[in-house]
Amino acid sequence: MRIIKEIKKEERMTWDKVLHHRISSPSAKREYLKMVKDPELKRFKKSIKDQFKDLFKEQKEIENKYGLKNLGPYSDYELGKLEGRYDTLSWVLDEWGQQDN
Repeated sequence: MRIIKEIKKEERMTWDKVLHHRISSPSAKREYLKMVKDPELKRFKKSIKDQFKDLFKEQKEIENKYGLKNLGPYSDYELGKLEGRYDTLSWVLDEWGQQDN
């Protein structure tokens, strides 16, 4: 069972790196500002702010956990490799989970 724990840990770390990259990108911040200022989304403004607040909080937690120097920014190629790695680890864990049933 030790190997499953190691794979789960690696899967989480990989996902954290992908998520941090997405949250940290300038396009994410532009999208946030665009959504908050959009008059058609005015009634959702509090919800949008709360969701982004949670994302930015998660970003800081990831930075504290791994250290900023260990987190991107990644090129499109590097990000693709990370996402592929995450998908593979998730698949392995899912396949093993199916074996237990």
